[in-house]
Amino acid sequence: MPTQSHIQWAEAKHTGTEHVSFENFVRKFNLSDRESATNDYKHLIKSKRLRETRRESLEKSFVKFQCHHEDIFWAQRKVEISRIKLQLSSDSTSNDAVVDLQEAAVKKSQEGYLGLKDRPDGQLLANHSNLPSERLRTPSWGSESSNSSTGPVPFPTHALGLLTESNATKTGGKPQTTKSSNVIESFSGDECGYDNIEFPDPTRSLVHFEVLNQATSWVCEGTDIVAIFREFRTKNLQPFSLVRDGIADLTPGSTFLEGLAPGASSAARRVATTPDIYTKWPTLQEIMKRVFVSSSYDDVSKAIKKENMEDPIAAYMFAVIMSYNHYFKFHSMIPGDLNEREGFTDLTWGFIRGALTLTGIESRHLEVQTTGVQERKNVDKDPLSDILEPGQYSDGLAFSGDNQIYLAETSLVRNPKAEKRRQDEFKLARGMRDSWVSQIRSICRESTPPRNFSVFGSATYKDETRLWQMDFQGVFRLRQFDSFLIPLEKKEFGRRMEMAVCVCLQLAARIEMEIESRANTIPASYDQRNLLSNALQKIFTTSTTPKKQRKRKDAVISKDDVPVSRKKKTLANSFTTL
Repeated sequence: MPTQSHIQWAEAKHTGTEHVSFENFVRKFNLSDRESATNDYKHLIKSKRLRETRRESLEKSFVKFQCHHEDIFWAQRKVEISRIKLQLSSDSTSNDAVVDLQEAAVKKSQEGYLGLKDRPDGQLLANHSNLPSERLRTPSWGSESSNSSTGPVPFPTHALGLLTESNATKTGGKPQTTKSSNVIESFSGDECGYDNIEFPDPTRSLVHFEVLNQATSWVCEGTDIVAIFREFRTKNLQPFSLVRDGIADLTPGSTFLEGLAPGASSAARRVATTPDIYTKWPTLQEIMKRVFVSSSYDDVSKAIKKENMEDPIAAYMFAVIMSYNHYFKFHSMIPGDLNEREGFTDLTWGFIRGALTLTGIESRHLEVQTTGVQERKNVDKDPLSDILEPGQYSDGLAFSGDNQIYLAETSLVRNPKAEKRRQDEFKLARGMRDSWVSQIRSICRESTPPRNFSVFGSATYKDETRLWQMDFQGVFRLRQFDSFLIPLEKKEFGRRMEMAVCVCLQLAARIEMEIESRANTIPASYDQRNLLSNALQKIFTTSTTPKKQRKRKDAVISKDDVPVSRKKKTLANSFTTL
């Protein structure tokens, strides 16, 4: 919790070089530890004792500071601390060497940063060899397609080498590095090697994701997408922008996707293929040929009743048709006055839930609490002294064990509000990020996460459902891999149902493949689990949902217009006062 002196400093009026910033915060309170200073400042920003305008100003400036020059500042801060120690030390010979070495490193990092900052975008894309040094190389274990492998996932031991090489110890003014081949050996005995590992700045370096076995570079058609995203992020920090949480929105219509070159855009949107659904369910193709001869609901309904209900595919299709029967028995099209829950349960959820059940994946629907969001909202709270906040609620979800691997949001089938789509997509994307962090934390308690660790979601607006997948590859990638339209009229029923069945079976196959990859991980040792835990602490928490401004009516309400309930309450209060 922020101290009273922190609050007074943040609320005070400053001028000139004493303006409110993270740099001055560190110097004002003489802070030297990078992690604790960052945590203190984040707690200060979240403090409810600050004015809303000041909190927004602090948060915006802090995000820009992290994106631009945090590494340089801390290098300079290290030099400042060294100079203070130099003045207090009687033996200044070795200290001079350390200070000179640190000043040289600061100068080199400044030159690299300024060179990148001043370069036009075209040169940035054309010359990837000049990217900042914190851009990590592509990991040597596994590939993007390795997620589908059924073999066990080994612990990424070479990632330990990346950590120890960046944490050189100085002896006699010369840096010495610990080779990666000796890192695992250093875990044995009484000395805990993971305690000596320092993670670089998580906003500029992705070493912690390397340890979590996730890819940290992403190049499509010769274009470094991670570098482009970082540049895009500095220019798009609006309150309701997903880039604030490190999410690269690659769904159709996104601003970030429009800024990519055509070849890179197409490659970036591409999601790994799933197992062939016709191979997985051999009777699917033959049943579809017999059932969907016509697009009419009546014809499809008669055809499916002739199938053997012992076949799970036939039973799945029959269940979908029966959920529509209540409406098409009385109308030729779906009524326009269905509420959101009716439309989602009877029309959309039947396709999704049936496919999930076929693959043995359990699901829930209608206002189910999202675990990941609840954990994020209470991450800094003490259960003994603070009131815990409830998480958000999802319209549907699927889970494996305690992991909510799929989330769903929906709207009215007809005539939803114009802003509903944007609201649901913003909520769903952030909820998927929270779920990703929550589930990878759960897996790290016993094993190393699989490569391309993913979560899934669907956003339904009117009659269209978009299917999403989120993983991490240098950034959180939000990509759409398919969509389907639910039938709303009798005459189009067969055509739309055929498409929806195939797409939902593909969704279920993707989720099943992800669950299998998680099940194939091998247990990690105690020291490895501690290292994974340290890496998890470096993943920055999803930002707080911005508050919308309240709409005020221009008309002035007179006393006679006060509702009766409010009048009674006012009268009761007056007696209480007496």
